[in-house]
Amino acid sequence: MKKIIVLLICSLIFAGILAGCSGTETPYAAWADKETLTYSVADASGADRGEMTVVTVRNPSDKTVGGQEYSSADGRTDITLTFDGITEKVTILMKKFSAVAYSSEKTLADGSTETVTGYYSGKYFYYSENGGAEQKLKVGSSAYLPGEFLYNFVRCYPLESTPASMKIADIKEKRVATLTTTLYGRTTLTVPYPDGSKEVSCYAIAIGLAESPQGKPIYALYTPDSADYNVSGLSISPSKKIPVKMIENDITYTLTAIEVM
Repeated sequence: MKKIIVLLICSLIFAGILAGCSGTETPYAAWADKETLTYSVADASGADRGEMTVVTVRNPSDKTVGGQEYSSADGRTDITLTFDGITEKVTILMKKFSAVAYSSEKTLADGSTETVTGYYSGKYFYYSENGGAEQKLKVGSSAYLPGEFLYNFVRCYPLESTPASMKIADIKEKRVATLTTTLYGRTTLTVPYPDGSKEVSCYAIAIGLAESPQGKPIYALYTPDSADYNVSGLSISPSKKIPVKMIENDITYTLTAIEVM
């Protein structure tokens, strides 16, 4: 959503982008039954520009998108971003790691809205913009994921062996591009755990275009895959490999709160 913030590849996260992957590792869920992550949003000067909340739920009771129920869904992610007076709400329904349905509603500063609602079937993503006629985008046979799910998806792999490549398809440009992920290194960050902040040596993953022009990569930093850094709630599985910070050109998302149920 480049009108709101400058992101890699003309808005990798909030633009109705789809993503698929290839690699030898098998992904596995890295969150508890319900996980809520809250982030501050700042520009290059450190000035506060907004907030982002990401809520991920296993086996959700609500499996509806755009008034349509998708009974096969076993996961749901709701993302709310506020940025300079603009609000975007995104809902993603998943079946394991394949997207089932998607919706985005952006409320502009003047009160007007822009919407995208869609679902996946076969090799296509069928969608409607602003309530208009249904369109379709061929995404192939890969298990494509909405770009808003990208950071959560990367953490479902070993941080030392993230997906070798991921496909994204921009419904605005009607194109598909390939992303690569690389373990960039480690850096120490302050993580706001529910029982008190801790200094943690986090993994930094660089995400960039595989083909030219590559541009500047974005970076996602995660807590290590260790019981010492997991967050447990009432569910059997804890939340792990938590995204602590994401750096996208001149915009930085910094984790401010973790809640796990």
